[in-house]
Amino acid sequence: MESVQLYIQERPSYPILGPMPPDFNTTGCIYVYNGSDVYCKTENGTEPVHVALLIGHDSFVLTESKGNKGLYIFSNVHQQMAGLSRRNVTCQVSNAALETPYEVHGILCNVEKGSPPVLAVPEFLVGESSTAVCEVRDAIPAPAIEMHVGAVLLADVQQTDSFNTSSNTFTSRAKAKKINKSWNGNEMCCMRQSRDYLGLKAVSTCTNINMKFPPLDLSITANKIHEYSKNVSVCFLNISCETNESNPPCRIEWSSDNDNITIVQSNNWTNGGNGSYRSVSNVLYTVTEDMAEGTISCATKCDHFPSNLNKDYKIFFSGKKCQDNDVQTFSSIFRNPVTNLLIGTGVFCGLCIVFAIGRYIFLKRLKVNAINTVEIVENHSDTSSENDVIHISTEGVRYAVVQRQPGTQRIETQQPHNDDSLTYAELDINYLQEAHARVPSRRNDTRTEYADIEFHSTQTPAVEDPVYDNASTKI
Repeated sequence: MESVQLYIQERPSYPILGPMPPDFNTTGCIYVYNGSDVYCKTENGTEPVHVALLIGHDSFVLTESKGNKGLYIFSNVHQQMAGLSRRNVTCQVSNAALETPYEVHGILCNVEKGSPPVLAVPEFLVGESSTAVCEVRDAIPAPAIEMHVGAVLLADVQQTDSFNTSSNTFTSRAKAKKINKSWNGNEMCCMRQSRDYLGLKAVSTCTNINMKFPPLDLSITANKIHEYSKNVSVCFLNISCETNESNPPCRIEWSSDNDNITIVQSNNWTNGGNGSYRSVSNVLYTVTEDMAEGTISCATKCDHFPSNLNKDYKIFFSGKKCQDNDVQTFSSIFRNPVTNLLIGTGVFCGLCIVFAIGRYIFLKRLKVNAINTVEIVENHSDTSSENDVIHISTEGVRYAVVQRQPGTQRIETQQPHNDDSLTYAELDINYLQEAHARVPSRRNDTRTEYADIEFHSTQTPAVEDPVYDNASTKI
């Protein structure tokens, strides 16, 4: 019997043409620069596998790279550009299993560095609509752009790249939107970053920042001096108006709705520099009581900006004394609400402390007054007095209360008292208890009468001494 051998041909994988850049889907380009290569990649397939590279009308047979199976490289492809910026390229793969070769297409594109970066800094700073723009045209691939202010790299720069299909190049714009007036006087630079592997070097352009912007605030302060001259009341008004930052500095002009109120002297100056200025104007007015009342106004006049700021100061006479509307006070009293809150809290806490101290003193005096009161509770009593001893009889029970006045000089063994500012009472406790035991209780009579005996001292009450709280027993 004869044996039969079956050979099955295997197709190679579909080829890959490269290197393929990130923007390949937009441009279709494989970038060519000095020393660059092009490769075709295919795997498997029954040998022999034929790989060819077609550049324009030229065909080149590629050999498999040693050590990298399935990789076919064409070196120094830039030499095949023939002075052209773009050439079509095709990778073609075939073997015995393929009736029609596989083909993948691309474009060889020379790298173009494009125009030098152009930086545009806004002339006027108008809020969020002001942007600084750096632009590079006719570059391929799209360049990476950085923007700096001084040595600081701006992090909020947004770049957009637009591909022009007619020129097959990019126009790239980088925008810095958060413009700050504090940048004035510094240098802003726009740099097209280097891409050494493409043979591109960094290129930058710089310009000094000098943006124009108007002041946002105008403050007015006044100092008035009142005098009498030849029996006439006169006010000397020293008034100043000042703007916050602006560029260029603004003029400050004065006016009044009363023609009799005129400027005696004026001085104007500017503070700051490097594109940030504060304008100050100081004037002296003389106002007499016969001029009635008037309003003095200061206003900004800024080149390049139509809108102006103004402040008013009203002056009038009340009797012989000049009065104003306290502009300098109101211009600052509401500027810091946090400070006002802290001051209010401090005042409130202070009032609470004063109230607590007053409450403590009141309760202390109430306690001292209570020491000088003796309360006797019985149903009924007869009272008599003999030798500074008060006898209180009630239903057979006799109470003896010894009253000691401040002037009495008596020596008690068990009850010393050195403070004449107090009044003391001594009760014969044994006697009261024995007498009370002989009196039958009257359970049916629930009435109770109260008699308060108060001993008042004409001297200042002293602090109670615990020794005198215990009543002594008379034998």
